[in-house]
Amino acid sequence: MKQLLLTFGVVFVWGFGASGCASLGLTPTTVGAEEPPLAVEIHVSGLRADDQAALKDSLCALSGVLSCEVKKEAREATYTLQYRGSLHVLQNEIAHLEHPGLTAQEVKASLRFQGFDNQPPTLAILSPGAGTLMKPEVEVVVEAKDTDVARVEVAGRPAARQRPGIYVARLTLAEGQNTLAVVATDEAGNQANASVDVVLDTTPPDMTASVKVVVEGQVERGSAVFVDGQPVPVSLLGGWRVEVVVKKGQRTVEIVAIDANGNKRIEQRPIGIE
Repeated sequence: MKQLLLTFGVVFVWGFGASGCASLGLTPTTVGAEEPPLAVEIHVSGLRADDQAALKDSLCALSGVLSCEVKKEAREATYTLQYRGSLHVLQNEIAHLEHPGLTAQEVKASLRFQGFDNQPPTLAILSPGAGTLMKPEVEVVVEAKDTDVARVEVAGRPAARQRPGIYVARLTLAEGQNTLAVVATDEAGNQANASVDVVLDTTPPDMTASVKVVVEGQVERGSAVFVDGQPVPVSLLGGWRVEVVVKKGQRTVEIVAIDANGNKRIEQRPIGIE
């Protein structure tokens, strides 16, 4: 419910007398133009019929009186006013009317309100938690425990009530970051919002790789060794070892050994076979 209905009823009881008014200690209250006017009832006893009519004219002429009606009975009349202004001012103006003279006997006031709900539902996302998901299908579980929850939506889609206070929606995520926005609305139209960020990652990683083989051996001291045209360090005792990157389609490596006198030996060795 989106409105506040206010009825402010004020009852004045007056008696016919010589003059004057007893102060009843009302606090001045100004009613804003946007608020409903006060409904004021004035009961006056002890007046003749002509005085009752004259009093109606006087009351209707008071500042702030929007409308006035009178219900007459023998020696008693009830005046109903629609009034916008200060009750304290109205009381004083009535007390100082020139004719007829009135004496205040009782003032009563009543307030009537119609309440409305202005609190949003409590809302929590139970699953999934923030983070990375590996599957595009996800079940979103929401807790909205208020008894007046009218609907729950996840990413704009209605969530099904699984049990009291628990709602579930099944979604298909897009690759990358997804924000799962949840809205819970109660019967009064109040809304609560929550969201969780998840990342769907189903893309295989980029990868590069190279294949290396170890080629090693022993050669005459003082000799030089080349593997696939690249020189290889040789120890003082003639041992050598090197890692060779295998090219696409390559099946063998070429090994060349040259001794100190310039004699050369060339061999082709299959990859993976000693």
